[in-house]
Amino acid sequence: EEDSTGANRYLGLDFLIKQHFGMAYKHLFKLNKKDMASSDLTETLIYNAVDTKYTLKLYYKQKQELKRLGLNEAYMDAVARQPTVALMQSIGMDVDQIELKKQQKILEKDISDTETEIEALPVVQQYKKDHGQFKPIGGPDALNLFKDYLKRDEVYVKDNKNIGRYSVDRHVLEKIDHPLAKHIVHLRHVTKMKSTYVDGLEQCVGKLIYPDGKLHTTFHTTGTETGRLSSSD
Repeated sequence: EEDSTGANRYLGLDFLIKQHFGMAYKHLFKLNKKDMASSDLTETLIYNAVDTKYTLKLYYKQKQELKRLGLNEAYMDAVARQPTVALMQSIGMDVDQIELKKQQKILEKDISDTETEIEALPVVQQYKKDHGQFKPIGGPDALNLFKDYLKRDEVYVKDNKNIGRYSVDRHVLEKIDHPLAKHIVHLRHVTKMKSTYVDGLEQCVGKLIYPDGKLHTTFHTTGTETGRLSSSD
């Protein structure tokens, strides 16, 4: 389960302290964690002391548990990578803003061209005449059009428990031999590419770029069974 930042709340220090020692403590301190410099110094120092104390206690408790489960060797392998990973995260990576602007324009044109092709389809024009609009992604328009106008049985799918539902997910649309299905799949793809992987890296706009103008990903050293790195943001 993730919290509002996308982090696993069950890996948070406060949850782990409560799990192992029966108490949570962070709510006892009235500090702005995002702007510690503006907090009372005495309160901050006490908070840091408690934080350090229970982090150390948790370390010894989890160390015992790792040995009991026979995972201590794997843990030691992971620990050895932490300084390098922390350094990579701290240094960060530059993002070529000129290239980013170029890719934005390419994707914007692709999105615009695809939307134009969708608008030109006779069935879409008829749907817009009847309903006033047609939103190819988001909302019920695509499903209603395939179900009621094109009469495509493929949009009715059953799960492994034989429970039926209507869907215009990618794997459903890829089975439909109609230009609208192809266009919607492509439009979703390029829209996702632009909003997530391009716009997110734009200086002073994207949420993934730090004030220093760099991308500081969060590496995960224990998230895969094979032991390889994964990352978020």
